[in-house]
Amino acid sequence: MIVTHSYKDVHSNEKIPCETRAPLDCSLYDDDYDVLASFPFYVNIQPDGVHSSTTYAFQETENQIYMLVIENENVLPLTLFCLKHLKYFNMINSSIFPSFSDNDADFQFPPEIERLSSSLTTIYIENTKVTQLPEEFSKLKNLSSFEMRNTGLNNLPDTIGNLPLNFLRLDKNNLVSLPKTMSNIESLNMLILDDNPRLHSLQSLN
Repeated sequence: MIVTHSYKDVHSNEKIPCETRAPLDCSLYDDDYDVLASFPFYVNIQPDGVHSSTTYAFQETENQIYMLVIENENVLPLTLFCLKHLKYFNMINSSIFPSFSDNDADFQFPPEIERLSSSLTTIYIENTKVTQLPEEFSKLKNLSSFEMRNTGLNNLPDTIGNLPLNFLRLDKNNLVSLPKTMSNIESLNMLILDDNPRLHSLQSLN
């Protein structure tokens, strides 16, 4: 099913602060608690109730974080990709560092996400500027649900057709076209493309 309706774009055009990239060495951390302690903001672990506008995490067993929600933060710590048990990742109303290219208008999700290729099943990103996805994104072999809402996303990598997606939501973005490889996602049950004003054709899905 393809859903295409129209919604008001509330995305901010503010620039996102840049974090200096350094090689990621996960061997520095003994467990998932050590990883969370490396973040430049507080993470509430196993909260009694989920409170809006806070960053929190849930553990499946001791020292194994399976869900992380980053909300209203101004940086994405690369060390989160050392959470080797992470299944669910949400990022809402936050900032992520830009891609390290000559064009600082492009904001690419970190390629280090491939470190979660075996564990990650769900990604939800909203009101957080991410215009590009790296090729490494296609290595998320267990990703079944992917949502990017109001992020400024302008294209998808051709390799997205390799993902075992059931649910894909990309509304309120700047998509111009869809890769032909999307027709290869036989498991896809729901595709939502609301309010992508530059997207004029879905021919690649035929």
